Amino acid sequence: MMLLNSCVTKKEISGLILLVFLLSGCATNQQLGVIKSLIGDENMQSASDGAHIDEIDLDSDGQQEFVATYPAGAHGSWAQVFKFVDGKPLSIFEGFSNTPNTEFRVIEDAPTIILEQSDYEPDYVSGHRYKEFYRWDGKAFTFARKQDSVAEQISKAADLSGN
Repeated sequence: MMLLNSCVTKKEISGLILLVFLLSGCATNQQLGVIKSLIGDENMQSASDGAHIDEIDLDSDGQQEFVATYPAGAHGSWAQVFKFVDGKPLSIFEGFSNTPNTEFRVIEDAPTIILEQSDYEPDYVSGHRYKEFYRWDGKAFTFARKQDSVAEQISKAADLSGN
């Protein structure tokens, strides 16, 4: 301890303790609380309701970004991505799905947000559904492609085969 006292001041030790605290994830929990309050705690009730927040360093700057997917209304859902800049949250992506099927996945090494949409014609259950894929390009989530939903593809294949 004598060697420590002669080489490092109390202020430097306090700074090191703060650094360890920040790196330990305690600051991340505080940031999660901020994100939840921005989204609205009522939207983040539980994972069973489809609400989820993923932490991922999208831009390789050593800081976690937060990808939130959560229900909105009777059948809709949202995806929002937040980055903290100077300690304040900045929304860097917002996308709405008019179905409850919003996802965040890593596909072919690229973080991807998937928003399912429906035209609701003739009704909610049998309406045409498709998915919009937004891939992380290193700076932002950008529209990558649109794809018919799997159930619709199976139905079309069965019609073509005569079954």
